[in-house]
Amino acid sequence: MKQGIRDIEFLNDPTAGELTIGYVQSNATTVFPQIVERFSADYPGVVVRADIVPNPSFTFPGLRDRTYDLILARISKLQPDDSAMNELNIEVLFDDPWIIVASMRSPWARRRKVDLAELLEEPWLMPPPDTPSYEIVAEAFKARDLRMPTATLVTYSIDLRAKLSAAAGSSQ
Repeated sequence: MKQGIRDIEFLNDPTAGELTIGYVQSNATTVFPQIVERFSADYPGVVVRADIVPNPSFTFPGLRDRTYDLILARISKLQPDDSAMNELNIEVLFDDPWIIVASMRSPWARRRKVDLAELLEEPWLMPPPDTPSYEIVAEAFKARDLRMPTATLVTYSIDLRAKLSAAAGSSQ
């Protein structure tokens, strides 16, 4: 009975408790640390538990089975008839533009305009095909009736892609 009363008192305090977050690897070094810092400053009594999750499909199993209270992920687009739209509270935090990145030492960095077709034979560091990022790249090439470029590295890690992009061209 005393434990039950403590549980009820605990639930009554919005500044204490536990929050379980799933986040995708691409957010691990970008926005996620700042979100946790800000949340922890505002709610110091809340323990944040965070796990890296695979880039979720729109079924979001970790939310449906209550493994996570929320999942922070990139989604390329939602259709109004998606079950996720009807069954989950989805909030867009920001809409970043999609860009192609080149090293400062790359000859591409000095050009004002680059046609997508010119980049076909260049080395690409790509996200895996099952990701929204890959879908965006594929759509851009398809819209221009171009084949997908060949990747020299395929990884979920945006941090690794960014570091290798920055290092590219250093031996040229």
